[in-house]
Amino acid sequence: MPLFRIQRRLVRFVMPMLAAAALLLVLVTLTSWAANTIVWQPASAGLPASGVIRDVAFGDVNNDGQPDLIAVGTNGVVVYQGNGAGVWNGVGYSNGLPVAGQYGHVVVGDFNEDGKLDIVASQGISPGPLSAWTGDGAGNWTACSV
Repeated sequence: MPLFRIQRRLVRFVMPMLAAAALLLVLVTLTSWAANTIVWQPASAGLPASGVIRDVAFGDVNNDGQPDLIAVGTNGVVVYQGNGAGVWNGVGYSNGLPVAGQYGHVVVGDFNEDGKLDIVASQGISPGPLSAWTGDGAGNWTACSV
């Protein structure tokens, strides 16, 4: 009888361990298959390779239905037009924005209620004086008082 009890205890201990090992093997196999089917693509074509970007905001600056990227940092305030597929164009959408200076934070919104996005950015790394620009929907910006 003691041999029967030992076998029963062994079965109670070994069976859950075997089930856990089998489940782990299935998960590892499925994860490996999934990792081999993912095709990664660069999604930052057109963004700067130098300078420091401290903050970003997204909005549809030119009303084309695609998100655009507004970045601030050591290169001033820059608008990158997005095509919705990870390609960004930084040419022609920052007219009137500063191209140098330290900016730490940025927010976008239609602050003057004209239907076009506007930009407000803080000067300096820590919250400092605010600068604001109204947009015309075509990439041109006019400085205004906050």
